[in-house]
Amino acid sequence: MDTASLIALLENNSARVREMLVHLDLDAEVSTCPGWNVRDLIHHLSCTQRWATDSVADAKTHKHWMDLGNYDQPTDDDLVGWFTEGANRLADTLNDAPDDLDCWTFMSDIESPLHFWTRRQAHETAVHRVDVEV
Repeated sequence: MDTASLIALLENNSARVREMLVHLDLDAEVSTCPGWNVRDLIHHLSCTQRWATDSVADAKTHKHWMDLGNYDQPTDDDLVGWFTEGANRLADTLNDAPDDLDCWTFMSDIESPLHFWTRRQAHETAVHRVDVEV
């Protein structure tokens, strides 16, 4: 799948998560993620999207593992907006990144860092969209 198609998939799944969030009980357990409720899952997904955004936007070339503590947990009232802002920023960052982006990834033998991060975040978002739907 090309990068543009993966970004479209990421945007579509992010939009579906956002639409569901309006109607979900944030305290409801997520059966496919033991020990997590919907709030935990959205925090994880949005922090992961922000981490990827930071990696691409800043073209970080050194090892850069995600630290959820770097991203504040919003209030429940702000959760939908916070998630939306992060998802939109990720899609915009990936769309604006150069094809020859040079940044760190956590896998070797990849097509390109831009394709890696786009594909990885498309997968992450799709998987957690399904987690929220189940």
